[in-house]
Amino acid sequence: MTEIELKLAVSADPAARAQTLDALKDAMARARAQTLDSWYFDTADEALRDGGFTLRVRRAGKQLLQTIKQDSGSVSQRGEWERPIDGKAPTRRQGASAACVDFAMISETPLAELAEAARPDLRQAFHISVKRAFLSLSEENAQIEAVLDSGEITVPGPTAAEAIFEVELELKSGGKSAVYTLARRLAARAPLSISLISKAERGYRLAAGASMRPAKGSQPRLGDAMTAGAAFEAICNVCLHDFMLNARLLTARPAPAHPVEAIHQGRVALRRLRAALALFQPIAGDEYFAAANDELKRMARLFGAARDRDVMHEAEIKAARGELTGEAREFAAWRDSKRLALRAALIEAIEAKPWRIFLIDFCEWLGSGGWRAKKAERADTAKFIRKRLAKRRKALLQQGENLEGLDPEARHKVRIDAKKLRYMAEFFIDCPEVADKKSLGALLKRLETIQWSLGEMHDAETRLDADEADLRLWRQETGRVESGELALADAPLAAPAEDGQKWLGEALRAFAKLAKDDPF
Repeated sequence: MTEIELKLAVSADPAARAQTLDALKDAMARARAQTLDSWYFDTADEALRDGGFTLRVRRAGKQLLQTIKQDSGSVSQRGEWERPIDGKAPTRRQGASAACVDFAMISETPLAELAEAARPDLRQAFHISVKRAFLSLSEENAQIEAVLDSGEITVPGPTAAEAIFEVELELKSGGKSAVYTLARRLAARAPLSISLISKAERGYRLAAGASMRPAKGSQPRLGDAMTAGAAFEAICNVCLHDFMLNARLLTARPAPAHPVEAIHQGRVALRRLRAALALFQPIAGDEYFAAANDELKRMARLFGAARDRDVMHEAEIKAARGELTGEAREFAAWRDSKRLALRAALIEAIEAKPWRIFLIDFCEWLGSGGWRAKKAERADTAKFIRKRLAKRRKALLQQGENLEGLDPEARHKVRIDAKKLRYMAEFFIDCPEVADKKSLGALLKRLETIQWSLGEMHDAETRLDADEADLRLWRQETGRVESGELALADAPLAAPAEDGQKWLGEALRAFAKLAKDDPF
């Protein structure tokens, strides 16, 4: 069966939690409360998770329930099978063994074959305990059950725990749009953010010691029978998911240990998302498409500004010739204040109501926007993608025909287009219907070389200009006059001319190989 639900996450900030409770206070007066203990099972190498499934045994009062959930690639819909099972309930102190799993129930679900193979190695992966409040809400003549969960995730072995505080909205009757309308209304009253990160995933990340680590881009699950529209939705949801994993680190309190990498990976997730929109524009282009792309571009610029300052800061550290003194130290401190101010502005934008509401709107559009009515939405995915990627590859080769004669701005445009094509093609590396994995891998390698080498050229060409602009602004803001004590020309900021030729040569060789090998 398929359930329609949305998850709204709340930060650990006590004020945010108080606002959430206030937004739900009318319904809380009639809430039904229950304590739930859930044990999740998998193999040591996470075979079930890799297959797109989660297996859970839950104790709710005196009842024992077994639940199987399957990823669907949709924000609000996923496969779910649940029923009461017999057996002795696990305890928090002793934990759970695979002996309490009901394999007869599993045999009636799509997990059957995978679970049978994993059966000898099945073990408890983690435990989740929450106090759940059940609330009955109505919106647009629809009945919606809201559950407010407060608790923690724990893993076996050494003590490790992560707090949970979130709201889930499940449609019981009525139109699907009502769930999103209610989500918007709640997000307008409290700092709630739509989340594609399940409790199960948080448990897996906690068990791996990765709960507060930045996350690299992940691959979408693209089934052979997926239409082009379904593939577009699945890809966008993977990019949103990756963005959310990194954004939640940036907004965490206390601040995360790796904000620089979280900013970088968040930026990459937005770039991949915008690349998906560009790739599928013939299908997804509707009255909302341009506005959505503009808002994603706005947030991407904030990430880009913060990331550029981080990169500049790292370059300064590498180029430093010992301890800075005098004006050089003051200038470096001023630049660092600008870097931290851009980071703070980024975090503020992520937490702001307009962005949180936009993400709800965007997720609703993915599932039921105007583009869904198009005939093209039901097109064959592989045929559509091969045609689109082949067109992009041809256009990029034409851009690179006179690479040596292009000015820096035009060369940078080539780099950006190579990067977009790389992101687009990466989504389909595990789809033999689109292209052979080996030949597509070779294409990605050529594109990565072009992106890197032209990126090095661009950084070398623009670095000194950026440094000089900063120096002028610093003097303007502080009233400093040029004294000769601080001279950027004395610092190793500009790359030697021979490096530029080396990078250009690498790009040209990659273009030659790209022209020779056609995976489409």
